[in-house]
Amino acid sequence: MDNSNITLTTLAKKIVIFSDTHLTKSFDQKKCDFILNIINEADLVIINGDFWDSWFCTFNEFINSRWACLFPKLLEKNTIYIHGNHDPANSCDDNVKLFSTSSCESCNITTPTTTFRVEHGHKLLVGKKPFLLEVHRNFVDGTKLTSIKKIIYKFLHGLEVMGRFLFGYKFLHENIIGKNINKRMKNSFLNIFLICGDSHFPELDIDNNYGNTGAIIYGFASYIVIENGSPKLQKTIYGKKI
Repeated sequence: MDNSNITLTTLAKKIVIFSDTHLTKSFDQKKCDFILNIINEADLVIINGDFWDSWFCTFNEFINSRWACLFPKLLEKNTIYIHGNHDPANSCDDNVKLFSTSSCESCNITTPTTTFRVEHGHKLLVGKKPFLLEVHRNFVDGTKLTSIKKIIYKFLHGLEVMGRFLFGYKFLHENIIGKNINKRMKNSFLNIFLICGDSHFPELDIDNNYGNTGAIIYGFASYIVIENGSPKLQKTIYGKKI
């Protein structure tokens, strides 16, 4: 099933929501083991966008990579797959059914106590991002996957890796850019708890009905668990709690 939005009422005791894993045809066993572990702890899984990275590989390359070992477990958990800006629907095909029972642009989930809206968040930022970030996104989203685009992506990736090496967890998960992006996503909906990804900045702001799953990249990981209707943010260095 592929809809722009789906609505689900669930009694699942434990919902795990993660995003921004940015998987490619390259494989990382430690990252794979971590993702498998958080999938195993869930009754229902939601992938909140940027599961794989169309800026760096094709969907077919991803599907046929060693990451396919995740697919049976994701299906077992009735995974809902929400498309992000790195893995848009038009870059995928029916093989999304290999790892998800539903694919969509956003999902409303009603638990016995709370209604959550889960979407990647990039569409909420149209016209709201800082100028340079808007120019960057328009370029990468508006051009095909080319050698030049790969070089630019590798350069940006290198900057993030260098920042992580020099500044550690704070660079990726406490950066001012990510915090600013989250601020612009908040209050997009009233009377509903919004959970986004995209910014790579993990946050749980109960007062403003907002959460951000952050990312699982470069050895750092964060995700949101909804247990008995209550959201909790988990931050980890591939298995070590922060």
